[in-house]
Amino acid sequence: MPDQPKPLKIKRKSVWGSINYEACNLCLETLGKVFILLAAIFALVKYNNYLEARRTDTTFKYIERHDTGDISQSRLILANMQRAYESDFLALSSTGITRKDSSLIVESLLELPENENAKDALNRLDDFYLGLNLCVEMNTCSKHVVESYFCPNRARKIWQIFGDYFINRRDIIDDYGAGIETCATYSRKQK
Repeated sequence: MPDQPKPLKIKRKSVWGSINYEACNLCLETLGKVFILLAAIFALVKYNNYLEARRTDTTFKYIERHDTGDISQSRLILANMQRAYESDFLALSSTGITRKDSSLIVESLLELPENENAKDALNRLDDFYLGLNLCVEMNTCSKHVVESYFCPNRARKIWQIFGDYFINRRDIIDDYGAGIETCATYSRKQK
């Protein structure tokens, strides 16, 4: 047999032989840390979303209470009183009367027989808004929902008419009307 040429043997470098094991371990370690960090961020975002959903649910219970039952009835009583004396309130506000005089006028209106339930309605709304603001301060209600639903119109209307009355009565009840005042004087720029 004639001499057959021998097959050429090509030396291949092993890929594994050229890798620096220390660098590889460092890369894997870094990737592991990055993964753990991303997982922690993801979990934190999910947890914050869960908390905000719970806050919103709690706030919707306040909205439901506000729009039904005794709070709704109280708002209706005060709205009817406000409509009955609206021109008087507007005339008084433009005269520049003192806070005490304004309070005395509102108090005398609350004592009229046709407004017999108005004082109780005002006290119920005061209790409601104190609880609502406490809920926001304790971070169990959604501040954003409270500010956008209750503060711009609802609380501000009550405060415009009865604010001086509340303030004048604070020598008897320290925080009388404070919940309504907080909500009524809220400004979106405070965020």
